[in-house]
Amino acid sequence: MAVFPVSAEDSHVYDAYLQRLDSVVDRIEVYYAAKREQLAGMQLRGKGIASDSARYQHNAKLYNECFTFDSKLAMHVAKENQQIAERLRDQDGVYEWRIKESFLLASTGQLLEAVLAVEDIRSSDLSHQLKLDYFGQMQYLYSHLNQYTWDDELKTEYENLNKAYNDSICLLSVPSDPDYDWFMAWEDLKNGKAKASVVQLQPRVDTLALDSRQDAMLSYLLARLYESLGDQDNYIKYMTKSAIADVRSANLDIASLEELASVLFGQGDLDHSYKYINVCMKTARMYNNQVRMVNVARLMDQILTAYQERDLAQRQRLNRLIWWLIAAIVALVGVVVLVVRQHKRLQEEGRGTS
Repeated sequence: MAVFPVSAEDSHVYDAYLQRLDSVVDRIEVYYAAKREQLAGMQLRGKGIASDSARYQHNAKLYNECFTFDSKLAMHVAKENQQIAERLRDQDGVYEWRIKESFLLASTGQLLEAVLAVEDIRSSDLSHQLKLDYFGQMQYLYSHLNQYTWDDELKTEYENLNKAYNDSICLLSVPSDPDYDWFMAWEDLKNGKAKASVVQLQPRVDTLALDSRQDAMLSYLLARLYESLGDQDNYIKYMTKSAIADVRSANLDIASLEELASVLFGQGDLDHSYKYINVCMKTARMYNNQVRMVNVARLMDQILTAYQERDLAQRQRLNRLIWWLIAAIVALVGVVVLVVRQHKRLQEEGRGTS
């Protein structure tokens, strides 16, 4: 994660980005209320669906709308669709929803359970798209295991597995795949070819409405590409855009806002970092991600400590200023006394010579 030094000019540029994000964050409950209303309407419409095939399709739409907002509802839908797929003897469907179940478990911090959910799936049994979904989920899972373990040997093992699944995606993916550009851009980032992906990705990101999880992901990727190039202005710009898309789409599995809070904290912007990390703490609780909450709480503790240190330094400066003012007043009084005495002496000398 980058921590860039900030000049006065950079700070002015950042203000424009952060003001826009602030206006979105201040309306966060509006976006959440709209999402709750949308999901309630979809659930209500689903109650009248009797056939397995129609309910399966409805559940798929419901899952797409809720899986980053309401993890419990999404898990219920994933389990139900697994059962429907079994009744329909649709093995691909069973695999698809087990992979989704694993994602939900991983994204809520239940990492070992996420491994168990897919441990007996063999990639050789999967269709082309399901292989990509499976390898992507395994990469996501082992990157999280690597992030949250403290055992160095396990970290190395998880890192190697993460790389192996990433390599499998690169070997399998073809240009016609929906996420091909996404996978290749991350490869360019790892291989020092970020400029090529920036040229391809930036025009697309600049036209995004910033109201979907996909918009957030693409903006985040572009931010990371600029980070690798050392371009702090565009890194902050596109990370901010990613955070805006996350908030507006009611995505509680937020990465961009947490990273932005950390970066701004490193730059000394305590007010923004505290505001954003508070949102991340709330979303982690709402989404029931206990593991992520640990990292968020750690950063929040650092920010609060910095606030205390800043307040202490301000009090110390104020105390020094008060003592300086007292000393200045005492000195001034002393000068006044000397002037008055001198004036009296001169008056007395004048009367004595008259």
